[in-house]
Amino acid sequence: MEAQRTEPVVTRFVFKRFWSSSTNPTLAASVAFQRRAYNRASVLVRAYYAVGVLFTLQAVGVWPHYAGLRQASPLWPAAWWFGWFSVRTSVNLIFTGYLVASLVAAALPERRWARIAYAFTLLQYMALINGFDKTNHNLHAWLFVAAILIFLPRGPWAGRTRKLDRQYFLAVFWSAQFVVLFFYSLTGMWKILFAFKSLFEGRTGGFSFAGFSYIVASRILRGNEDTVLGHFFVQHEIIGWALYIGTMYLESTSILIAFRPRLHRVWGIGLILFHFATQLTMGFSFTENVALVGLLFVCSPFSPEKVSVKEAVCDLPGLHFVIRRIARARHRAPPPAEPSPDVDTTTASV
Repeated sequence: MEAQRTEPVVTRFVFKRFWSSSTNPTLAASVAFQRRAYNRASVLVRAYYAVGVLFTLQAVGVWPHYAGLRQASPLWPAAWWFGWFSVRTSVNLIFTGYLVASLVAAALPERRWARIAYAFTLLQYMALINGFDKTNHNLHAWLFVAAILIFLPRGPWAGRTRKLDRQYFLAVFWSAQFVVLFFYSLTGMWKILFAFKSLFEGRTGGFSFAGFSYIVASRILRGNEDTVLGHFFVQHEIIGWALYIGTMYLESTSILIAFRPRLHRVWGIGLILFHFATQLTMGFSFTENVALVGLLFVCSPFSPEKVSVKEAVCDLPGLHFVIRRIARARHRAPPPAEPSPDVDTTTASV
């Protein structure tokens, strides 16, 4: 007797506990949605490499500075260059390779070797600039996405008719979304961890009304520069506290949004607003992350064309769990007992 095929345990658990999306009523509608998502995802991948050229152009601006150094201490991925060549030659090779690879990847994103070259040279560039006792995190998520996109199928991408080919492409794209949201969740959990630590130690922290104002004031004093809204939040503690609590919720629960396509766009806008607020209050931003979130989530290929406010609210992390628990409890509750029919106590006459 042939064994009955079942879905993997992990797949069933994920779809049962985390996934929430609009359902397509017919097979034709499901295929049409997949085809539309695939076409959009392939365009977004091309846009990713095109935007990467702009970041490469920014990097070229610091090329002369690094080429003029007498000594360099790059991180291990790029250290071998400096063991073979001089500092100037090594820097020139790294920047030249990064520039050429970004242009080739933007022109030929369907070629896997071009995507590999771009990810590799980006890693070399980051290993160089982060090797001076200071780590810049602005390109970390961008690098991880570049590494994931290597696994996209070889081109041509246009005109793919096999459903499995399109599904594989979308699975790789979704993996990139998941990793980016995972980074935000790590940041949010880190904020929550330090907030609890400060709370237990009796110090001013993230949960304190003056916590965010203290963070902003410390940043302004260290940077010795004014920001647009820095002094406002220093003086208005309650507003800053509420926004900081909201930020911890937004970041820490971001990983769940990978399973909620109806929230991709609104969550992406929320994360971009978070970066804008960071720039306005503390004077630093992650331009690369803003571009990445815009591409992967504001323009998400998995987001339905129309999303009702009720559906979006019900998908919110935390609230989604409560609603499902209530629905499951109602489903398990026994139906009310039907009233028994009245018993006729009269006897028939003979």
